[in-house]
Parts: sequence; C-alpha cells; structure tokens
Amino acid sequence: MNFEEKAGGNSDKVGGLPTHLPASFPKSEVTGNELGFLIQLYCQPERLEIADTICLQIYQSVDINTGDDPMPVVVKVAKDAKQNDGRGTIHPDIQEHLITWEEATEPDILPYDLEMNAADLKMLGSKLKGGIPEEYADRTDITYLGWITEYPVEFNFSGILVLLKDSDENVICEVI
Repeated sequence: MNFEEKAGGNSDKVGGLPTHLPASFPKSEVTGNELGFLIQLYCQPERLEIADTICLQIYQSVDINTGDDPMPVVVKVAKDAKQNDGRGTIHPDIQEHLITWEEATEPDILPYDLEMNAADLKMLGSKLKGGIPEEYADRTDITYLGWITEYPVEFNFSGILVLLKDSDENVICEVI
C-alpha cells in the first residue's frame, strides 16, 4: 500500500469524504458527534474479500484532544450503496492521499525478528493480506485482512491498526 499526496478520486483513498455512503455515519459514544472519515478500501478479490461489501471505510473521532475515544471504527459499505453527495465529516487532521498498490512476496507468518533492511521494513508498512503477524497466525476465530500503520499519512492510532474478519463477515479492528 503506497500513499500519494493527491486529492479526490473514486478509489482507495485517505481523507476528504468517502466516495460511497454507508448505511449511517458512525458517531462517538462519548460526544455524540459524527466521526471523521479516515480511509476507504475497495473490496477486490486480490486484496480484500468481504461478502456483499463494496468497500470498507474507517472513521475516527475528531475530538480526541478533548478526551474522546481514539479507537478507529470500521464500517462495511454495502455493494448497492449510493455515491456520496457531499455528506460526512472530513477529519481535520488527515491530508488527502490516493492509495496505490504493489504486489510483494512475504512469508506466510511475519516473524518478530525482522532486520532493519529495506525488504523487511517494507513488510512492516501498511498492507492488505501479506504475512500474518505471529499473534494472529493460530487464531481460528478470525481472518487477518491486513494492517495500517500511522505513517506516512500521520494517522493517530497509537500503534498499528489491524483489520480482522470473523466467520460472520463482520470486520473489526484492533490496535497493536
């Protein structure tokens, strides 16, 4: 996953407004305010497979500095979702980027003892699929989908945002 500093587009992207409308925009359980849009990832078999879903969208509070919950929220957007007509909340801390993709070969299990060379550092970047982190390798209750790091986009996850899918096709995120 590569991030290009460009705005707009109807593809995988960071910032701005989502391209398709979710069934409802997520709101903070603390403040009641609508969460800000962070990132959109389209479902395509080579990268992301989720039944009846056109894309995943990830949102986060815009009120973290005033004590709101910083945990991002992932939303599955239905295949028949309408194009966005300007609705949603732009996250003020996130600059718009287009996401481009490149294929890479990785081990099945991502080892803890990676070296600080270019190839190993590339495996630690944002990605869908790829080597599964050791802590998820033996889990039978979820499928590892990928992860998103905080840089170079300057997300504020306080770690790496891991995307997981359960047997009912629910997508959840964890921060490690």
